[in-house]
Amino acid sequence: MNNVRMKWIGASLLLLVAVVLVGVVVWLNMPRLRQSQGDIDDSQRWGKEIDTKKALLRETRVDGMLLMSLRFTPDGKNICVSSSVHFERGGLEVYDPTTLKLQYRIPGIGGDLMEVSRDSRYVAVAASHKAWLIELNSKKLVREFDPPALGFHRGEYPSALAISPDGRLVVLAGIQETSDGTIRNSMVVWEAQSGVLVRRFDFEGEQKSGITFGGLAFSPDGKMLAGGFSGAGVVQIWDASDFHLVKELSYKNPEWQKPGKGLRPQWIAGGTQLMVRCSKIQPRKGKMLGCPIDVWDFDKGTLVSRVTSSASSGLEAISPDNRYIACPSVHGSYEGATYIISVATGKQLGLILCHKNYGVDRAFSPDGKVMVSGDSGTGALCVWDWQEILRQLGETK
Repeated sequence: MNNVRMKWIGASLLLLVAVVLVGVVVWLNMPRLRQSQGDIDDSQRWGKEIDTKKALLRETRVDGMLLMSLRFTPDGKNICVSSSVHFERGGLEVYDPTTLKLQYRIPGIGGDLMEVSRDSRYVAVAASHKAWLIELNSKKLVREFDPPALGFHRGEYPSALAISPDGRLVVLAGIQETSDGTIRNSMVVWEAQSGVLVRRFDFEGEQKSGITFGGLAFSPDGKMLAGGFSGAGVVQIWDASDFHLVKELSYKNPEWQKPGKGLRPQWIAGGTQLMVRCSKIQPRKGKMLGCPIDVWDFDKGTLVSRVTSSASSGLEAISPDNRYIACPSVHGSYEGATYIISVATGKQLGLILCHKNYGVDRAFSPDGKVMVSGDSGTGALCVWDWQEILRQLGETK
């Protein structure tokens, strides 16, 4: 009997020791485990945490809104905020960036796609059921477009929107169903003032292959239109006068050709370069991985630089001097934060713990003095002193 008791006690002690050892191993590896579930991989650093009390200039909070997109007007006089029309106060709101006072709001107009014309005269907004063109100064609804009437498949919302710099053309792209029932990627071009359909293009690649538009962007002079194809790893550039294909940038990396990997182009450096980023992130082996942010020389069609950071989300904003990228975190322990990344080195320089929920786009003022951020959950809108942020990062001259 004693032998049985001793064996039982011995087995219990061995089990207790094993449990303790496992606990110690898990505790020692907690930082690595948290990191693998967070926003950066093992090769990246968090960077310096910004003192928000010193960097935050202004903040406002609007209840009853789900922020979806925000833009600075190119003249720097207004901040346009688009929110879901399915919420209490959903719509388009225009704020004064110097005071963050609401200038005016237009209810019933809102969505996650929004672009402002280069002359700051018009703003275009698109959602699942409609697209609108608004004249900012007069607060007038210029035109309402109806994507479903043009065959957008089963109410699918447009996945890309662009407005020409002069506000003359509005372009929407997404999944459409043709007359023979084939589901294809389509791009439609409207004359903004008259609402006349100028052109419609159907592209190869059915929905089931995961290929669709990731983004559209007019060049600053309005002569070129770039479009990124999600799942195909291709960026095409068309002549905006007749929309013939001028150039194609192809990614051979299979990682960029997976469904859901949306390529979003953006013209930078006065239209001589094209920045291409990914609009979605996917997990792999317990880590949330972003995609490279590439800068291409348009004339040569060559890759100038590549910024690789797993913080990239497709919602990045590049500073007016093309030196820094502000990237909102959309997953992990610091969801709602903003990462500051160096374009030249790809290094993660700093972290702004600015919001608690999923963040919408970040945007810089044209003069590079401030950055604006939004919180989709709380409706918070913040204006940050960009020069103070650079000073804290040791990036000022």
